[in-house]
Amino acid sequence: MTNLCVFCGADSSERIEVDSYRYWACPVCGGIALDRAQCLSPDAERDRYTLHENTLANEGYRRYLEGFLDAALAFPDIKRAGACSSWKLFDYGSGPEPALVSLMRARGFEARGWDPYFAPETERFSDGADLVTCLEVAEHFRDPVRDFALLSECARSGGFLAVGTRLLDGLHGDGPAHAQHEAFASWWYRQDRTHISFYAIKTLSLVAERAGLSVIGQAAPNVIILRKVGAR
Repeated sequence: MTNLCVFCGADSSERIEVDSYRYWACPVCGGIALDRAQCLSPDAERDRYTLHENTLANEGYRRYLEGFLDAALAFPDIKRAGACSSWKLFDYGSGPEPALVSLMRARGFEARGWDPYFAPETERFSDGADLVTCLEVAEHFRDPVRDFALLSECARSGGFLAVGTRLLDGLHGDGPAHAQHEAFASWWYRQDRTHISFYAIKTLSLVAERAGLSVIGQAAPNVIILRKVGAR
């Protein structure tokens, strides 16, 4: 039995059974996705997000956000592009409390945060953001092709995107498929019920390309930098 890959559309995805959950691993792009029939309902998903302690009062979380921002802004291509407080930053998937947006503003940036549940009314910058952040959000995407297209729409031509998500690269290694599937089954990152889409670098590259984006490097082990095709 196979299922179309939600990342690249290949029809050769391999089934992985973990407890009562069904995943599809794509041998073409390397991505793994929870069977969409087993995703939480939108209401249940929203309720789970409200349980997260993702606030600036949580010092560990604050350091995590600062580290993400530091890594993204220090990326060579972004530094060469002249990242400064005049840049517009847009956080895609800002959550119940827009903590990352608050830190961006504290650094002098004009920043906005959008979230489908908690800030759906936020408008994109009319001329596009210089940098779009997407931290611990891509793993929640139900339709990665659509969501990366929406991410792309938030950035200006030639603008940058910083995507933070745990990658499958390294977890799998170069062993046989059954060993790779066993490593995935025991992976802590998989065990969050709202995590449904898992990427290798190749997965991201293919999804990004379909959205007019290109992966240009990694700012940190799980921070991937993309750029929107075109110049300002």
